[in-house]
Amino acid sequence: MKKSFDVSLFFGCCVISIGVMAAGWLISKELPDATHVPSSLAVTTTDTAYGQFGEYLSRYEVAAYLGITDEDVTALVESFIKTGELDNISTEIGANRVFIKSKLDEWMENRVR
Repeated sequence: MKKSFDVSLFFGCCVISIGVMAAGWLISKELPDATHVPSSLAVTTTDTAYGQFGEYLSRYEVAAYLGITDEDVTALVESFIKTGELDNISTEIGANRVFIKSKLDEWMENRVR
């Protein structure tokens, strides 16, 4: 038994394909031109009582607050573990480590002296 070619199905698929391509083109025109991809993301909080950063900082906020990379924060945490200072500066909430900004500031002041 020979299968026949269904012209209406073929044209229907063509119309859908053209519609998808047109939608993609229209969406791409609305996106901003991204000629530069940042190496790190700027993380901010909405809590204005503490300025840009809240009292508790994620690892990414610590990186932004100190102006270092996420890899540097990882190295910092490893050094805190070796010196035993980690418990004074941060706490674990579930699987995430949260840093206490005031304790981090105190640690930074003591390191500068």
